Amino acid sequence: MNATHPSLFRSHTYEGGGRRVFVPYTQGSWEGELGSEFVSLGGEDGKEGKEEANVRVNVAAITRSNGFFINGSNWEGILGLAFGSIARPDPGLEPWFDSFVRQTHAPDIFSLQFCSQGEAVGGEGGTMTLGGIEEELGAGPIWYTPLRRAWYYEVVVLGMEVGGRDLGLDCKEYNYDKTIVDSGTTNLRLPHRVFSAVVSAIRQSSTAERFPAGFWQGEQLVCWRKGGTPWHRFPPLALYLPHESGNYSFRISIRPTQYLRMVQEAGSEGDYCYKFAVSSSGSGLVLGAVAMEGLYVVFDRKLRRLGFSASACGDDAHFPQTPLPISGPHPALPWSSSVSPTTSSSSLFSSPPPLGGHAPLSPPSAPLGGLAAWAASECAYHAPRIHDGALLRVAYAMAAVCGLFVVPVCALTLQAHCGRRTRVTARPTPALSDSTALLK
Repeated sequence: MNATHPSLFRSHTYEGGGRRVFVPYTQGSWEGELGSEFVSLGGEDGKEGKEEANVRVNVAAITRSNGFFINGSNWEGILGLAFGSIARPDPGLEPWFDSFVRQTHAPDIFSLQFCSQGEAVGGEGGTMTLGGIEEELGAGPIWYTPLRRAWYYEVVVLGMEVGGRDLGLDCKEYNYDKTIVDSGTTNLRLPHRVFSAVVSAIRQSSTAERFPAGFWQGEQLVCWRKGGTPWHRFPPLALYLPHESGNYSFRISIRPTQYLRMVQEAGSEGDYCYKFAVSSSGSGLVLGAVAMEGLYVVFDRKLRRLGFSASACGDDAHFPQTPLPISGPHPALPWSSSVSPTTSSSSLFSSPPPLGGHAPLSPPSAPLGGLAAWAASECAYHAPRIHDGALLRVAYAMAAVCGLFVVPVCALTLQAHCGRRTRVTARPTPALSDSTALLK
């Protein structure tokens, strides 16, 4: 938990640790002092079992930030909810949510409800629940996908569509070098190749006006008169994730009202201006707030899984022609209704080819419930690793090469030492120093 509010330093219960902490991000950074403070988490009035909890947690009092907080946001800090393995300044520091769970004995789970926002829906907001799930915040079943690794909330994406058509990329492209769910990131961030394919597909399938190159890079805005935004001209995006059990996937849809972000302060009176909220990333795919709007997301840390459901505060009535924000079950590979981890790859080619012009291979035979495991093996990014035997051979080879250099150097050193003794003994004179002789 990190805060910039000046009252933190004036608090009688704040304890400064004297350690400095610096945290760089893909965009921006902040630094400050590590300390601890009491956090009060109150329950809702009129609800039984919602008692107030006071816990002492580690905090970072931010003293300086650079390009981190959005101008005019009036934000006073950031609440980190990831796992302790990426805690700063070292992984041994207990994150605040871990302290909350340990001190209150609450379930190791939290959930975030994201309401729809934008011109048609009007407004934005949501709810955060600590230590459990509130079913009334969701609308429909919760679809779970396993966490691949407990550091960020890393998952695996099977495929991606634009306007209902698959991009035709190898699934590894989507997950290079990781795929994470992060509410602290605004945009939907895509690896470079995936980003280029998405922009190209939107241009191909959209009948909207041709926008300048700067718009697709998030550097320029597009504006329409109030009430005249042509939402129907933009295709929905969709990502497919493996279900935690069973050979099927579920789909998260991203509407144009999500990836075209209204910029309130831009444009003349009566105009609505928008920014393209899909960006290129050199550090993996990030399902940011853009992809989470209209969803209820469950972060089940204990069972190492993430759950997605439609949000009860979403508004589907404005866009009946677009897919629901969450749907399933879908085939193991979404681009073919006949493919599952137990079908042969030959059956895939009976379906129409995707946008890329070729059909990806289906997964090999796997036991029932093996889609998630197959995805983690075949679609997730794996850093190159050298086999122990190969590493040992390389070490021996390097030692041999070093030996070839060491022997001549030792011989030359011994020869120089002998020559030095001969010269000093035969002609002792201060006019010729050892260093001068070595330079000749």
